[in-house]
Amino acid sequence: MTAGSVSPRPAEGRKRRISSEPAKDAVVNATAVVRGSGGLPAAPTTPPPFTLGQIRAAIPEHCFERNSLTSLYHVAKDLLIAGGMFYAATFLPALPLALQVLLWPVYWYACGAVLTGVWVIAHECGHGAFSAIGWLNDLVGTVLHSLLLVPYFSWKYTHAAHHMNTNSCENDEVFVPTKRSELTSEMLHDSPLANGLGLFAMLTIGW
Repeated sequence: MTAGSVSPRPAEGRKRRISSEPAKDAVVNATAVVRGSGGLPAAPTTPPPFTLGQIRAAIPEHCFERNSLTSLYHVAKDLLIAGGMFYAATFLPALPLALQVLLWPVYWYACGAVLTGVWVIAHECGHGAFSAIGWLNDLVGTVLHSLLLVPYFSWKYTHAAHHMNTNSCENDEVFVPTKRSELTSEMLHDSPLANGLGLFAMLTIGW
């Protein structure tokens, strides 16, 4: 296969992609309607003139395919990179202090970026997107979440409830708008001191 070539798709896949074109046009046209004349966005409370089903049908079917081997490869790759960084960091205390001051923040940033990728994979396990095998999602999700000090199953269930009630003022469990009566306490909660204490507690005790 030459560079830039596209692997052949089965007839069903080609048919599915062709049939998604009207759905794509519906979403694009509906988006133009929402923006209205002059390109101004509609009010946030205005229901969109398209459905989630139309959006889902506009996405090519191959985007929803889950490959367990590919997913496991990315887990192993990220863990090996993080492990290599951890091993390299064991040599930092032997360096001059000036170099330590320079290299420790670099290590924190780089390793944190890789472990954020591990968190994203663990997050996808909770959504069932890691593998088509249910128990493999839960096994990998439990291991990775435990390494990151995040309880897997309790997060999985509450996170699912969040997605089922996104933007609901009554039922969303995560991003809930602040009431006027709670404004003062919410401002204190979002202060730099409170955020710093929360970050310290998360990194030392866990989520």
